[in-house]
Amino acid sequence: MARAAAPETAQAPNRRPRRPQVVGAASVAFIVATRLQNFGVAGTSVTAGCLLSADATSNAPCVYAYTVAGVSAAASLAMSLLLCCTCDLCGCGAWLDAAFEGAAAAWWGVAAGVLARGAAAADAAGVARPEWRERTLWAAYGTCAAFAAAALVSVGRGLSKCCGGG
Repeated sequence: MARAAAPETAQAPNRRPRRPQVVGAASVAFIVATRLQNFGVAGTSVTAGCLLSADATSNAPCVYAYTVAGVSAAASLAMSLLLCCTCDLCGCGAWLDAAFEGAAAAWWGVAAGVLARGAAAADAAGVARPEWRERTLWAAYGTCAAFAAAALVSVGRGLSKCCGGG
């Protein structure tokens, strides 16, 4: 007996994955953790340094990069859960998506600028691993671009709903 094909179901707009944005945040955190963070042990104390600025003994630039990536990933997860639990915010999810993604693009744009300023100072001071600082900047600017593109798509989705597109 032949099995009947399963009916196709359309994916709801609120179930849209946020992978590019989360991948960008994870990339920044991973590069910083594995290539730009230095840990040392002296006796019973542990020291940490970061190669994202001219002062390689300061850990603050790496903590900043981790914070930016962590907040971005957590906010993306929270938005996904909010839109899922509210059934696409009763049809207004595209506009909330656009607002969130626009804010996230600005968040990553500022973060990339801050990281670029520190990277330029580190490069001028001759701090090791300039290629990994450059990759971190590419990941940060790429994440900014991914959020900006997603915001434009969400605006388009919102306009199509307003103008009789669905």
